[in-house]
Amino acid sequence: MNENIEILGRYSIDSNPAVNKDKTKWMLVSTPQLDRVHSLDEKQLFLSYNGSNLERIRVKKLLGVYMDNHLLWNEHVVMTLSSCYSTLAVLRKFRHTAPLQIRKQLIECLNFSKLDYCSLVLNYLPVYQVKRLQRLQNACAAFVLGKYANMNEVLKFRWLPVHERRELNLLKLVHKSLYVTVPEKLTPVF
Repeated sequence: MNENIEILGRYSIDSNPAVNKDKTKWMLVSTPQLDRVHSLDEKQLFLSYNGSNLERIRVKKLLGVYMDNHLLWNEHVVMTLSSCYSTLAVLRKFRHTAPLQIRKQLIECLNFSKLDYCSLVLNYLPVYQVKRLQRLQNACAAFVLGKYANMNEVLKFRWLPVHERRELNLLKLVHKSLYVTVPEKLTPVF
């Protein structure tokens, strides 16, 4: 594997984007079962580039998405929930000064953008994770209303439930890929 890393390093030098050996890390992706059976966490693999050892990581934030070595997205859901609930806590300080429509727009802009970001990657989350995200959406509706909110209140705001939002994003992507034309300058690329 070290030979392949060296080949990759030579390629990066030839094609301009140089590899930063201080920032380069590696992750062994496997299933939890394979990891447990073969004790992959305990295996010591030393990968190096230009004489310096590369650090092994279990979780990495990449373009705003937290990836773990089992591709389970648990860390991403936890971080998204943490970020959204902390935003909600700050917004609660202003709940008496902002009218209902402004509170609704704040939630849609600040929290739902985080829920929808990379939702296609997370399309096959386990049900318990989807329920956690749905509870967040219910808490957002409760903030807007100023009282306890359930799914009926979420629907009154014309907000789709979390699982339907993800399905809508998937359908939008499929529609764009089938029917949206590419600019003429990019047609040779596609």
